[in-house]
Amino acid sequence: MPNRIPAACLLLALPILASACRKKEEPQAPPLPAPAAEAGPPIDSLAPGELVEGTEKAFALVLPRGMHVDSNFMSAVYASGGLKADHVANYVRARVRGGTGTRGAVGTVFDNVAVPSEPSRLLHILVAHSPAGDGCRIEVRDITPAPPLPLPPTTAERYRAAGLTPDGKFIDPMHRQ
Repeated sequence: MPNRIPAACLLLALPILASACRKKEEPQAPPLPAPAAEAGPPIDSLAPGELVEGTEKAFALVLPRGMHVDSNFMSAVYASGGLKADHVANYVRARVRGGTGTRGAVGTVFDNVAVPSEPSRLLHILVAHSPAGDGCRIEVRDITPAPPLPLPPTTAERYRAAGLTPDGKFIDPMHRQ
């Protein structure tokens, strides 16, 4: 038995000796943060039914992405696209000022409205469902009144501009129009 006691002591002392032989761990610096991804614009998500601006314009009104100009005249622009008419009406409502907006059976009408980038131009806008039912159409009309003609400074000159003498008679009785 004398051999067993030193062996038992050795078995008990072995873990203690092993822990004493280990190197003490030095405190480590906290890990560096991972390199940030390249800073870009924040990711933006659209609300349901929200539309973004496109590249085409109807006068000063930028049309939503998905709408394209079909016809462009001096006083009217016609555009169409595969978007819902309610979504396009909300898009237009957010981008015009003044006037009135009326929702009806045919569509939504914005009358006597202006776009902030061109406040002196009055517009009449109709947003309606496409006749084929596959989207919507938009009609934008410029209803800005023509500037008044400058009046001559004196009453006699005003009569003369109208073709009359100062006493109200025709200057040339043969030309009464």
